[in-house]
Amino acid sequence: MSNPQATPLIIAKTRLPPRRTELLRRPRLLDHVYAHVEKQLFVITAPAGYGKTTVLLDFAHEADFPVAWYALDEFDNSPHTFVQYLVAAVRVNFPAFGVQTLAALERASGSLESLQPVVALLANDLYTLPDHLTIILDDYHVIRNERIHQLLALLLKHAAENAHLFIGSRTLPRIPDQILLVARGQMSGFSINELKFTPAEIQQMVQQNHGLSVSEQRAFELSEISDGWITALLLMGYQAGWRELIEGAISAPAASGRVYDYLAEQVFASRPQALQRFLLGSSVLEPLVPDLLDQLPGLSDSRTHLQALLEQQLFTARLGGDAEAYTYHPLFREFLKTRLRQDSPQWFEQLLLASARLYESERQWERVVEAYLTLGRTAEAAHALEMAEESLRSLPQVANLVPWMDALPQALTDLRPHLISLRAKQHFFRGELEQSLAQFEQAASMFSGEGDAISAADKRIWKAFALQGLGRYQQILDESREVEQMLAERPEQVWLHTANLINRGQAEFRLGNPASAYDTLKAAQRLADQTEHWVHRANCAQSLGLMERARGRLSEALEQFAAALHVWERLENPNAAAGALNSIGNIYYLKGEYQEAEQILSDALKRARNTRQLRSEALTLATLGDVRLDMGDYPAALERYGDALRVAAEAHYNFVLLYGRLGTANTYRLLGDMGRAQDWLRSAQESAKLSGSLADQMQVTLHAGLLLLDQGQVAEALAQLQAAASYFNQTSDYQQEALAEFHIAHCLNMLGRADESVPQLARTAELVELLGYDQFLVVAGRRTTMTLSMAGELPGIGARYRQVLQRVIHHMPLITTTPDAGTAAPPAHALSAYALGQEKFVRAGAEVVGLRPQARALFWLLLLRYPQGARKEELWDLFWPGHSAEHADGALRISITRIRKALCTVTFANGWYVLDAESAYYDVREFERALAEAQRATSVEARIAALQQAADLYLGDYLTSVDADWVSLERERLRNAYLTCLIELGQAYNEAGDGPAALRAYDKATALEPFLESAWKAGMETYLRMGNRAAALAHYQKLATLLRKDLRVKPSTDLQRLYERISQNR
Repeated sequence: MSNPQATPLIIAKTRLPPRRTELLRRPRLLDHVYAHVEKQLFVITAPAGYGKTTVLLDFAHEADFPVAWYALDEFDNSPHTFVQYLVAAVRVNFPAFGVQTLAALERASGSLESLQPVVALLANDLYTLPDHLTIILDDYHVIRNERIHQLLALLLKHAAENAHLFIGSRTLPRIPDQILLVARGQMSGFSINELKFTPAEIQQMVQQNHGLSVSEQRAFELSEISDGWITALLLMGYQAGWRELIEGAISAPAASGRVYDYLAEQVFASRPQALQRFLLGSSVLEPLVPDLLDQLPGLSDSRTHLQALLEQQLFTARLGGDAEAYTYHPLFREFLKTRLRQDSPQWFEQLLLASARLYESERQWERVVEAYLTLGRTAEAAHALEMAEESLRSLPQVANLVPWMDALPQALTDLRPHLISLRAKQHFFRGELEQSLAQFEQAASMFSGEGDAISAADKRIWKAFALQGLGRYQQILDESREVEQMLAERPEQVWLHTANLINRGQAEFRLGNPASAYDTLKAAQRLADQTEHWVHRANCAQSLGLMERARGRLSEALEQFAAALHVWERLENPNAAAGALNSIGNIYYLKGEYQEAEQILSDALKRARNTRQLRSEALTLATLGDVRLDMGDYPAALERYGDALRVAAEAHYNFVLLYGRLGTANTYRLLGDMGRAQDWLRSAQESAKLSGSLADQMQVTLHAGLLLLDQGQVAEALAQLQAAASYFNQTSDYQQEALAEFHIAHCLNMLGRADESVPQLARTAELVELLGYDQFLVVAGRRTTMTLSMAGELPGIGARYRQVLQRVIHHMPLITTTPDAGTAAPPAHALSAYALGQEKFVRAGAEVVGLRPQARALFWLLLLRYPQGARKEELWDLFWPGHSAEHADGALRISITRIRKALCTVTFANGWYVLDAESAYYDVREFERALAEAQRATSVEARIAALQQAADLYLGDYLTSVDADWVSLERERLRNAYLTCLIELGQAYNEAGDGPAALRAYDKATALEPFLESAWKAGMETYLRMGNRAAALAHYQKLATLLRKDLRVKPSTDLQRLYERISQNR
């Protein structure tokens, strides 16, 4: 058995193809697209050959925002495949996109209900993108699966305004609720009437590609002949020659309804024989990869042929991406395949068989099966599915192939164990565990009958996975022993040996044999390390962490859980990462560090919910219930346990069903509601019986003893607790044994047999010492203070119990709450904009990065024009000069969307755009406000304070990185205001008698504007006022030197006179 591998995606389908220079750019259509660029859904529909893809390509290449390209084909009719490709397309621009979406997809079945969380995550991921995104789905008409249509309807319903869907299709997409989208103004598009080539466009196309002029009359005739269908014109031109076509040497074919068939025949027939053969033979492969084509029978030199076809512009295009891959126009490819099948049926069969083998080597199983079914070879199709089944280890992989299996005769699938296993995996991933058990057993038995021990072992391991979900641990051990016998002579099957050991170790632990489980998992870990198989490594680390925790070795357990978390995050498996985080949170819970535990567990819960991982969610909710229970918040504990039980029931997770029922029973016991506690304990007993685990049954026994103790039935409680303590002693479950022993001591104390309780108290102290933590005793001690007090008097161990009692009395608030980040006081400004000496935006305390330069500049202009705003026509001219009104308006609306998403609200009314900037902090506005405050000041102190505030705000010139006339004007205005501010600040300081401060203000002014004589003069006068004539004269000389060196002029006459007066001491 090989390691699991997902069927690879075809990269070229999600790469934007290069624009072909021979294709005509059609501004009228692009303007129409830009005019509706903010619609949620934009649809271009027309039959093949009208230029739908060309328009979308031109739009994608010219857009100044990210565009995701997804070229669909008939193999994309599985919702799982569709979503995988959709995420891959977005990742071309945003590589980290969709991790949670794909993780949720792994667990989703094919039903719309199971896909809804996937769509919700996809919509959330799109919302968090930092920029506008248009997703283009080309050739959407190949989608026949109603669930994909419904999936897109849900996505459109929940998608944010920054995400838009553009579709090219031969037919109107069957996406529900299109009428509502139209009614809301959120859907637009165009169809065949708009796509038809006009006479003027025909003239432009011929001139551009062939350097020939077409008269208006002939262009009109060609338009009439072809009815604007450009493909017909191209075929006619290739067949008859462009000069003959434009000179009127040919007219329309007689049978206009069959124009494509007629012209295609003529084009094909006019090619050299060798090229005809290549065209026919290559039509079976998609995409066209030269090295693969050369492996098909009867084909060679494929690269040369494809390059020639590309040069001749014969319906061939190179696909996007780095790989060398090509494609034919769909209509042309259909014609070639039909011709091949009709004229050369034997060769057609040989080619399809060879292509199936090539697809098989590429693990494109759907295409392999499709090829065989096309030939009617159901046996080979079944065999291909059998080959694929071994490597399928996720729901998307299984879901993509099950429809093909449905196309096979049932009599065939019922006889093939691999296909039975494929159906079993479908049930397993859907959570239908009972159904999967029977089918895995049937497949394993059939493989054993065929002598295929390896496949039989693999199916029994899968069966063990299902048994684990059902909590049937003894049966897992039985399956494990059978697998071990099957693989006894196959040591090279490391994957299977390791998986079997992990299953066995986990079952042994659940059945109460931790020592054996530890040894088994260590053996599995050694095998996993030898093969460097990361999934097995993580599973071993997670399971060993549970072992270490049960033995009280919390540091070692934390190390194992952290190792598992590291691997899961490396493998981008958020579900498993959530499980590891839950285990880490549990460690902090055991240590009594509740705040840290809740923070970690909340992260785990978020990850589990984001990826719709029900088991991880259920387990984390149960652990959060434990935290709240120990904190004394019983209502919250009941709520958490209730949520855990609901999710566990949906996930058929028997372990959490038992755990949650015990937790609920314990909570009602502590609340004094013994009737409900008894009911929940009976329910837990049923779960323990179902699992067949003695460890589970002894957990129920322990809780039954605690309940009897609180009900006053001390003797009966003692018997239950003694049975539990004996079992936990045998299994080395130190914490549970310590809990049982301590309560046995409490029972004896209550029965007046305190002397008999000393051995139990000594054993409890010994176990706590081994564990290294005792928070569980603090929790238990809240109801057993009498026994704690008595234990505190015992020699040797009393000190420990006194410490526990002190914490019970003095170290509780029972409820420790962490302030919710969502309730923290909001910052003074939701948005802060800085334009003086820097260009920076801060929103909700975090700097906004990644906003495109054009959107930034538009924001600054609208902020400059606040509150009046700016007309859209003015914005077109300023930011998109030379573009059509439709293009400019579309680009403007995209930039406005970016501003709204990243910064603040923008309103549009009566043709004017206005920022909602009233509550924003804007350093320019604060600068001007301080200047105005200085003008209103009635004292020199108030004037200095306001002017100094303004000066401190001016960190540099306005928007130095933006080059525009309106920026230059504002920059100059603010610079002059700042210089005036500095002069006035110096004057105010002089008035207050602070000469040094005045000089600092003047020096700042001359540093910014070296030739500002008013500042130099004020500096000289300040020095003179301070009685420092020498400094005043030196100040003048400094200016004079500067002017002479840089401008070759002297200071002004006024300044020279001042210098003379100072020199003469007048």
